[in-house]
Amino acid sequence: MGVLHFDRHAEQVYVDDVNITEVTTTAIHPAEGIYKNGDCEDKQQLLDETKAELKRRSTPTVSYEADVLTLTKAGMDTAGVALGDRVLLVDTTFTPDLRLAGRVLQLEEDLLDPALTVITIGNIIERFTASSRSAEQRLDRVIAGTATWQSTSQQVTQNASKWDQVAQTVVDNSGKWNAAAGTLEQKSSSWDNAGTTLAAKQPVWDATAATVNAKAKTWDDAATITANHAQVIQQSTIGVTFHYEDLAITLGDAISLTDASGTWTFKDGAFVKQEPEPTE
Repeated sequence: MGVLHFDRHAEQVYVDDVNITEVTTTAIHPAEGIYKNGDCEDKQQLLDETKAELKRRSTPTVSYEADVLTLTKAGMDTAGVALGDRVLLVDTTFTPDLRLAGRVLQLEEDLLDPALTVITIGNIIERFTASSRSAEQRLDRVIAGTATWQSTSQQVTQNASKWDQVAQTVVDNSGKWNAAAGTLEQKSSSWDNAGTTLAAKQPVWDATAATVNAKAKTWDDAATITANHAQVIQQSTIGVTFHYEDLAITLGDAISLTDASGTWTFKDGAFVKQEPEPTE
């Protein structure tokens, strides 16, 4: 699409050719131009000149010329070709190839050798619109992706049963896994605290264990000695009693001696034998 702008007294005006827009691609920005005439003071005249310039520039200047023999070798059926006929072309000199359409503008017939008749094709426009080109690009992407999609399809077919088993395993065990997750969520704090306490107290506990291992025999011996002396020294509510064979010495509020002959109590600086209470 050709667009010509002109600036007259700070007014922005443009003109375009709608017919050209309808037959050409819109995938690229339209061609633009500026028409200037510094000697023109009339606004309408300037607009008319702009439209005339747009029409001139919108007429394609590219044309293709070849003799009938060349066109025939290229695959064109030249029989019955007449002025104004619409012709489809592929110009392979561009990358990618240009797919064009044009009309027969001139025929220079060679009456002696029709194969040398020259055909001129002009009014060249692109054959495909933007939508056609987009569809072609989508088709190319589909073709390019076919191998990948085919590979994916094969993987799905080969692994479907295995993936079904995995899905069933998830269904069967989701209850237990959810319970485990719940327990972990509830207990993680206390377990973390236990781990922290263990890390902090381990040296002390290790030292305690070492002390117990080192002192165990000593403490066992002390326990044995204590047990042996328990019969010698007894703690009672009246004092401490020492035993030696048949003799017992009690230290309490008073000092007393007991042997086979009886019990003697220390009073007023001497031991006094306690008489047994009479029996009825």
